Amino acid sequence: MESLVEDILATDPAVRAGIARSIAEGRFADEVALVERLNRPLAVLHGGGEQFVNLAYLEALTAPTLWRGAVQVVPGAGHAVQVDRPELLADLLDAFVRDLP
Repeated sequence: MESLVEDILATDPAVRAGIARSIAEGRFADEVALVERLNRPLAVLHGGGEQFVNLAYLEALTAPTLWRGAVQVVPGAGHAVQVDRPELLADLLDAFVRDLP
């Protein structure tokens, strides 16, 4: 967790300003609408100890192509699943690819 916080704090402040500017100018995608209209399989992974994104929010989204019909909760992981549980992430990604039509 400490390294994640350090990485966030070390982010160039211009990034946040750039994101805010692109939103203000209407240059962003409505990700909720994209998920609702998606016609390809979608895997959503969520760390069991996620600190930033609420699982209930993700579970409430309309996602007709959601892999396995559910958000995949990764036990023992926080926001950075790839750092906290790389082996489990690899297994899930492998299973997702194998399940593709």
